[in-house]
Amino acid sequence: MSSVRIMTRDFSNPLTLPPVELKPVRYAAHAIGGPKTAEIAVTAVDGDSRGIWELLEWLRCPVEIYDKNESCVWWGYVAGVTINVGAISVSVSLDSMSNRVAAMYSTAENQKATTDWVQDDASVSVYGTKEILLTSSIIGVDMAEYIRDVMLSFAKKPVSGREIGDAGEISASLECRGWWSTLDWKYYSAIDGTAVDTVNQIANMVTACGQFLIGTEIKGGNGLYCSPFRDGTNTALFEIIELLNVGDGSGNRLLATVTKSREVVVNVEPTLNTNNIGIFIKENGSVEDKWGNPAYASACPVGVWAQLKDVIPGSLDFGLLADPTVFFVEEAEFDVEKERYYPLAKGQSTSIGTRINEG
Repeated sequence: MSSVRIMTRDFSNPLTLPPVELKPVRYAAHAIGGPKTAEIAVTAVDGDSRGIWELLEWLRCPVEIYDKNESCVWWGYVAGVTINVGAISVSVSLDSMSNRVAAMYSTAENQKATTDWVQDDASVSVYGTKEILLTSSIIGVDMAEYIRDVMLSFAKKPVSGREIGDAGEISASLECRGWWSTLDWKYYSAIDGTAVDTVNQIANMVTACGQFLIGTEIKGGNGLYCSPFRDGTNTALFEIIELLNVGDGSGNRLLATVTKSREVVVNVEPTLNTNNIGIFIKENGSVEDKWGNPAYASACPVGVWAQLKDVIPGSLDFGLLADPTVFFVEEAEFDVEKERYYPLAKGQSTSIGTRINEG
């Protein structure tokens, strides 16, 4: 049976859980970033609602999901909580929270400028730093600072919502995100200077803005040399994805994933050859590795080449068509109850549904 582990925000210990049961519903991963999203269903033990309400205190707590073989298959943090009590639904989320704010404005000389950053120390100490840089056509620092301060007072805490629907039993769900997404929480700036390899620039950005990440390992790829200058108007996540898409100078895109230990690993997207096909999907939907052994789809593999096995007759001549049996897994989702792996091919918007087969 799949299981869930919740940690304290400082990563030091497992969280002491109230009387609730946690059941992973689905989780997803991406070739750029690794673990992406997850949904966890929560039910009260013996209908005791007190434990359910304690979930509101779990925002930004680390999460680990384990499959039925006790392998950790997903990791990230609690980004949102929804609680259903009778006909009332109460939700709270980090998405709209910003506890450090600055605002851009125009001077009387029509020059762009930015106010000083202000933050709510209490919120930062609990959730970490989550910035927003406001942009507008405001002229003058006084008005810009006023708007900045109003925004901070409104957004410094997680935003809650309420809905009224059909009556039901008390329940809850956790919306979780991978640690990669937190690189979007801080803006990145760097002064101009000597050209720097783009791979090392990525490492510098992770160091500067990856407040929950421990560092970067470069496993392959030599980036292009360019100016490190950034004006601070984009988040680190935006800048890093731009550099990953630039690639290694040989036409190969760079990929990145966040490991369970929260280290960013950068490598080159594998080129297609017979040795680089990582998973095979059979006609009945089962998944195998390249040695023909069952590969547990619950690992939700991404960033690998996949091939449909024994689906299309090998005697067919595709001519000028690209081989429809081979595709690069850009993104994937695993449905825990159905034990079904849904890979999404690079450049496509629809997925292929497969099911796990343990042999």
